[in-house]
Amino acid sequence: MIITAPNGMTRFDIPSVAGTKRPKGRIFFVDSALGSDGQPAESGSVFKTIAAALAVCATGNADTIYVYPGTYTFTATLAITISNVSIIGLGGKGMVGSGVTIEAAALAGHAITITDADKVEISNITIHGAAGYACIKYVDTSATANGFGMYWHNLKLNVPSNAASYGILTGSDANDDINDSLIENVNIICAATAAAGILLSGTRNVVKNSIVWADGGTVTAGILTVANKMGALIDNCRFMEKGGTFTLGINDPANYTEICNCISNMGTAANFITQSGTGGTNHACQVASGTV
Repeated sequence: MIITAPNGMTRFDIPSVAGTKRPKGRIFFVDSALGSDGQPAESGSVFKTIAAALAVCATGNADTIYVYPGTYTFTATLAITISNVSIIGLGGKGMVGSGVTIEAAALAGHAITITDADKVEISNITIHGAAGYACIKYVDTSATANGFGMYWHNLKLNVPSNAASYGILTGSDANDDINDSLIENVNIICAATAAAGILLSGTRNVVKNSIVWADGGTVTAGILTVANKMGALIDNCRFMEKGGTFTLGINDPANYTEICNCISNMGTAANFITQSGTGGTNHACQVASGTV
């Protein structure tokens, strides 16, 4: 059952239909044109900003925020500190251009940070990041491992020119790992110089069906893993030079990473995949000159 909110209403009741299963937790909506912040923390409330809707979500409650098409200009980082929450854009196809755009280019910070949380879903959204920061950044401030069960998918991430810019950033500090997480159907466009499309740190993570573009300038790596981390799968991803170049397509110093079915239009295999950790393997990967 697809649930939509009537335009112009600040809240509405979610119907139950025989034979269907309602999502666990509460459902909130965001509409930049017709919503209003300060709504009650009740299913069906329609907010004006994503931050206001997030503020009424409760950790572990499996709350879902549906965002109506439009451009949402951030004046501050969207800071997610609760577990088991979903933020899902409506309209369009996230990987090729969602109906929902987060404009964060003017920020002096990351567009979205997730801190000490598990099971955060972000889907079907286009994000314009800020130079020198990430579109999505995971942070762990505790000694206890967090970051389990992330699901980031159907996203278009625009990475501006800066040697410290990322599409997705984990592992920038020792504890900033995600684990048992899935990143899929993500289109990362590095406008010029960038650090990496994805910096991946943690255990048993999967990146699949995604593409990183070097769209001008030099991108240090399409995907960069972190040394001494254990076990990742990178499957069916593309690394495309379009007016720019990758220093390395995949730079993998982590242990036991499996890279499968990845393709690049880079001219030589030597700069496509480098694996320096223990037990890393690659299968059926290709560059313009042939099989890796």
